[in-house]
Parts: sequence; structure tokens; C-alpha cells
Amino acid sequence: MMASRSVQALIPGFILVSGVITGVVAFSGILPVLRPILVFGFLLVCPGWAFVRLLPIQDPIQQAILAIALSLAIDTVVAVVLLYSGAWSSSTGLLILIAISIAGSLIRWGGGEHDDGAV
Repeated sequence: MMASRSVQALIPGFILVSGVITGVVAFSGILPVLRPILVFGFLLVCPGWAFVRLLPIQDPIQQAILAIALSLAIDTVVAVVLLYSGAWSSSTGLLILIAISIAGSLIRWGGGEHDDGAV
């Protein structure tokens, strides 16, 4: 149980570092072979995981599945808003998703236990 808590405490830092690395790789043009893999991995996991970790879900498999589903939903909403607003740009979309992920990871940084239903 203690190992699970220490892993949960590392997730915000992982999301933060992943966002920075993804941004640097995507916008600087370095590592062109790894760029699609890094960006895809980031888009598949990080936006959702930044917020799923705030929910009172203890099972890591449920957290992972929900993080992927929420990531895809957030990715889609950002893309649709950019498309319908006439401001479509894959770079802008990635930048927005990195910002959303980092902002979500900073919520309750090191906040410890969930409130278990307290309002």
C-alpha cells in the first residue's frame, strides 16, 4: 500500500517532465525519429492522467483505463474547438494540451489522500 502512495506522488512530476520533454522535442525539431512516439504517448496518457489522479479511484488498472479514455476525450475536444474556431494548428493543439496537462498536474501537488466523498 505504501508503494502505491509513493507512485501516486510521482505522477504529477512525471506529467510535468513529460510535457516539457514533449514540447522541446516537438517544437525544436530534435530527435525526429522519436518525435511521433513521444508525442503519441504523451497525448494518449498525460492529459487524462493529470485529472484522473484526483478522483478517489484506488485500482491502478481502472485509473489507467480512465486516464486513456479521458486523454482521448480531452484531445478531441481541443481539436474540435480549434477546428470550429478556424484556428486549427497541430502545434497550437499540442501546446494547449501540454498546458492543460501541466495545469492538471499542479492541482493538489503532493496533496496526499483523497477526501473519500467529503464535499
